[in-house]
Amino acid sequence: MKLMFLIATVLLSLSLLAQQKREARTRGNNKPVADTTPIIQKPTLSEDPPIAGDQAGSNKQANPEQPYTTAVGGKLSSGLAFSYKKFISQKNAVEVQAMFFKEGLRFIGLYEFHFPIEGVNNLSWYVGPGVHVGVYRSKYKTINATNNDVGIDGVVGLDYKIANSPINISLDWQPSFSVLGNAGLQPQFGGLAVRFVLN
Repeated sequence: MKLMFLIATVLLSLSLLAQQKREARTRGNNKPVADTTPIIQKPTLSEDPPIAGDQAGSNKQANPEQPYTTAVGGKLSSGLAFSYKKFISQKNAVEVQAMFFKEGLRFIGLYEFHFPIEGVNNLSWYVGPGVHVGVYRSKYKTINATNNDVGIDGVVGLDYKIANSPINISLDWQPSFSVLGNAGLQPQFGGLAVRFVLN
């Protein structure tokens, strides 16, 4: 059941990515033709230039779905992890984790699709696929015949930016499926992350 969920998560993420590409292509093909008719400007009263602070405020209101761009911090999962998260578009983010265990180290890369939750500012749920590569001590090799662990990941969770604070919190489930090393489904990953918002 958990393996089916992981596969469904990856397929859903790929479908969302393909849909976004189609929408972007459609918007590009439907650009309005520029009007070449000369415009006669009428004299108008001079207006004060917009204040930089007002421009920043209007831009922030235009992007209510993205309360921050980059955040870095820690995550408590099956091990203690370093987490770096960056939005590359209004709703899509990449997250890189370095998870430390007693047995070794695992690197994880995730691509996350965010969906704002109506009625709660700065709160969204997210889902996405990912990959991982693990490097472990010699004791791991005696059990799994290799020091490495390679596989795919899925993630689903909640992301919240505390208002008027540089703190971002997320809670998620991050199952993985290894094809090298400890092969098979590993549903124990995921947890609570606390990050400091850089911008």
